[in-house]
Amino acid sequence: MPGRFSLHTPWGGVYPSTLAAGVLDVKIDWKAAAVDAFDGVALRASWVVRADDGAVNVDAQLVLGDGEVRALLGAIREVTGNDYSEPPRDERAALTVTVSTEPSIDNGDNNHVVVAVTNHGPAPAYRVKAQLKGRAKALPGIKIPFGRINPSETKKQTQDLEKPHGTDEMVDVEVMSANAARALAPHGIRLRSKHVAPPSQPPPPSPPPAPPQLSCGLPAKLVIAGQRLRVPCEASNLNDKPVKGITYKVSIANAPPILAPGPIDLEPHAAPSKFDVDVTLPDDATPGSVQVTVTANAPDGPTVRQDISFDVIELRKLCKPGELTIDDYHRKHKLLDEERNSGNITKEKFNDYLAELWSCVRRS
Repeated sequence: MPGRFSLHTPWGGVYPSTLAAGVLDVKIDWKAAAVDAFDGVALRASWVVRADDGAVNVDAQLVLGDGEVRALLGAIREVTGNDYSEPPRDERAALTVTVSTEPSIDNGDNNHVVVAVTNHGPAPAYRVKAQLKGRAKALPGIKIPFGRINPSETKKQTQDLEKPHGTDEMVDVEVMSANAARALAPHGIRLRSKHVAPPSQPPPPSPPPAPPQLSCGLPAKLVIAGQRLRVPCEASNLNDKPVKGITYKVSIANAPPILAPGPIDLEPHAAPSKFDVDVTLPDDATPGSVQVTVTANAPDGPTVRQDISFDVIELRKLCKPGELTIDDYHRKHKLLDEERNSGNITKEKFNDYLAELWSCVRRS
């Protein structure tokens, strides 16, 4: 009779177990296991029960049914508390990732890997997961789920990876999310082999500072060629240190960008700094949609941008005779009222527009 049993899981974990009355008893810490709980793919295959009698190892495959997979997924999500919902429409996040190693708490046969993911964006990041990839074929791809990560939040997950045989193995870490661009750890990590004594590990590099946050509003719905607009904007800093030397630019359509005023220095976690960017539409702007782009750039940091679309209308060509119903007229009348009250059009132009709209109302 074998004296020792162990369970080898699809995500590379090895757990000691006992056998009593035909039941294999296994204790799994799901928070430390970091198995991908987005779906049941990672739980459907590659389970192995190993029996060891001291001289010979005997392996037996373990296959889970659909009901067992669903039960495990429910247990994992309840224990980890991760939110695996889909992101709301138009919400974007920005992620960075670092990776390091810690001393293993087992018998020294594993590399204890720590992956830290930080959300620098203005909205939560959803369905976040990290993937570990060996640069050689010795290490299969391993996914670590993080679920939802809120703005300015850092989540850490750990993973025990068995020491490779013979030579060390370099591993890269990439983070994916349903509403953020992929992020790659700036440095890979070396998995020490069983025959190499691990040297002292340098501290992990600090994550790069987050870019300044930029948000601009829409001052008018309807504009005309040559009109001057004042676009309200605000900038903020999510870092723990001040961001200095920020420059701002504005461009219209495909025109070259020009410098714009804005707060040059931003204190950490302070209230957003409000400022206005003046934009004058070209006199020859053609009717239709035109895009205005405002950008902010900190030294040695990525450029952030805000795109704003305006509808350019042509004076005295708001409509065609007979194409408007009374409801259409009242709806456009309301829009023109808003533009006049906000100072975007003069009273004289308002009267001209209103007269033209009334001439286009269907009479029958």
